[in-house]
Amino acid sequence: MMDHLKQYIIHSTSFSNNKPLHFLDVPLSEQLNIAALIKNNQGVLLTEWVAPNQTTKSTHWFTLYLLSDASIYCVQSPLKQTRPTILDLSSQFPVCNRLQRAIYELTRIPTRHFKDKRYWLNHGYFPLGILRDNGSTKPARTLHYAFKKVTGDGAHEIPVGPVHAGIIEPGHFRFSVVGERILKLEERFGYTHKGIHQLLKNKYIEDASTLIGRVSGDSTVAYALAFAQACEQCRGYITNSNVILERNIFLERERLMNHIGDIGAIINDAGLPALQSSFSCLKERLLRYNAHYMKHRYMMDCITPFSQNMRLSHTPLKSMITELIEIEKELRSLHKIVETHGGLQDRLQTTGIISTEQAHQLGLLGLTAKASGIDLDIRCLPPMDGITPNFISARTTITGDVAARVEMRFKESFDSINLIRKFIKQLEANTSLTHDHEHTLPTKIGIGIVEGFRGPVTVIVSLDNNRVEWCHFHDPSWQNWLAVEYAIFNNIVADFPLINKSFNLSYSGQDS
Repeated sequence: MMDHLKQYIIHSTSFSNNKPLHFLDVPLSEQLNIAALIKNNQGVLLTEWVAPNQTTKSTHWFTLYLLSDASIYCVQSPLKQTRPTILDLSSQFPVCNRLQRAIYELTRIPTRHFKDKRYWLNHGYFPLGILRDNGSTKPARTLHYAFKKVTGDGAHEIPVGPVHAGIIEPGHFRFSVVGERILKLEERFGYTHKGIHQLLKNKYIEDASTLIGRVSGDSTVAYALAFAQACEQCRGYITNSNVILERNIFLERERLMNHIGDIGAIINDAGLPALQSSFSCLKERLLRYNAHYMKHRYMMDCITPFSQNMRLSHTPLKSMITELIEIEKELRSLHKIVETHGGLQDRLQTTGIISTEQAHQLGLLGLTAKASGIDLDIRCLPPMDGITPNFISARTTITGDVAARVEMRFKESFDSINLIRKFIKQLEANTSLTHDHEHTLPTKIGIGIVEGFRGPVTVIVSLDNNRVEWCHFHDPSWQNWLAVEYAIFNNIVADFPLINKSFNLSYSGQDS
């Protein structure tokens, strides 16, 4: 496989802990072959997008892949200047069905021989082609969305959403059922589309960092960090090692508080609100400490590109160690209760199963993939120099049910606690607090990939002096929403809230 890809490599660099990143320039016709090659070698698609090339005044189609051998491949193909089209990759990576529909709505660049003409993001509220540089937009029509029908004796539909109970974000779920048994689920999103891709264009870097940290509020650190990595790579800027450690502390705190909150929410949907309250109290404690350390409960705006200033002094670091000791003790006690509660485990086990084969076929990412036995985590990939990475060993479970997704959250929570301790220890050992920085060769585009609590958050940026020329970002919820449709099959309608919560995917991150 490598020999086939090497012939197209035009540039290689590194990102995040010196991991290898390769840029490939291939003919359009070769994109499908590369997608099949990467799929057959256990690789996953991180994202695809279309963007202008200001140097050549042309438009390029990009695909970004992650391989299990630690390699990242950014594959680009120039498009025709008149009537440009891209290829359908959904036979290899099903998420491309939705991505390609979104690309058409945003750029008016269609997918060749692609039969699904339904709008994905657009509900008729913004013109088609809003991201086209030439201003060639077209009014969007408000069309009836044709859900795929299931017919037969006793089959009927149950529509749920887009408005849900409580403060949950909007999304529509169309169930085809016989009695209580679910035969099919089809999703529709786009209700929270905010046009952030367009808003980012021509923004000053600092303003863009603030904006991108609000794509999905529960992943604000992951998005801000990925954006910072992308900008710094674009400029060839090497960040101070202490700042990198501090950023990773923020990231692991975000992972920890979200996993604890999610475990509690799953338990609540299983009918144990008293037990759920203990997890809510733990999460609230973390949020209050965040506000004390970083002046914001969810740590918004704590990471900015090119910053060499430390936000955490010696005193909060000491306080954080004490805080984590108490939280770990309580979390291990709660873990034992969850593991040994027969009624709870009966509710969680064998519910909402995604097999390893299904996870691979769907190209799932992050915690959802790990719970089904796929061992991919950006934090665990070895760097280019072969030195063992200073991170956790990847962990997986194989049952792929709600119980597995709960167990993965516990495992990652304990790993996050240990990682934060390790980072604090390294910070205290680093006596050199110099703010000097180095530069490497800049790149035309910068790529940041961060393992958020749901999976890899990806940000790609092109800079023009101190402004963003264009920026593409991608939430792992794009891939993992597909899993909900498969996990619910043959379960009953009353299982949907539990199964859906076990994934806890972002509507806002998917809609962008």
